[in-house]
Amino acid sequence: RLPPVFDACSTVLDANNERLARDLYWRVVGRPGDRAPTEADIKTLVEASVLNPFVGEPHVVRAQILLQMGRWEDAEDAARAGLKILADWASPWDKRMPFVAWVAWARCLAFQAAQREWPNTWGGLESLGAIDSSMRFRDLNTDRFG
Repeated sequence: RLPPVFDACSTVLDANNERLARDLYWRVVGRPGDRAPTEADIKTLVEASVLNPFVGEPHVVRAQILLQMGRWEDAEDAARAGLKILADWASPWDKRMPFVAWVAWARCLAFQAAQREWPNTWGGLESLGAIDSSMRFRDLNTDRFG
């Protein structure tokens, strides 16, 4: 049985598409942190995923942006698509985080999308990380001291 990568080893990724997908991805992840994500960022990440459908990280980053915008179903679909590709490879494409961190983050994003909840406070950010309801000790965006 052939591994699932590259459509069960039946597809060759064009080098130009790979390079362009990388550049598009970095255009989004390299943007200034104080700039709110935009619809153009989502489209850029979709384009990167079309050009290189064999990497999961553009889907995961897109899921996070979609969560910030409250687009729950789209975010869950993107997170699960990214998670599947990450699992197929068992190695990250974007080496800024280790593989297990990308998997954990994708699972967290999928869970939050299914919960239809994304934090908008620092306390809420501290509560991220759950991948199951039993792991939560408080709702997002609530005061940890209250």
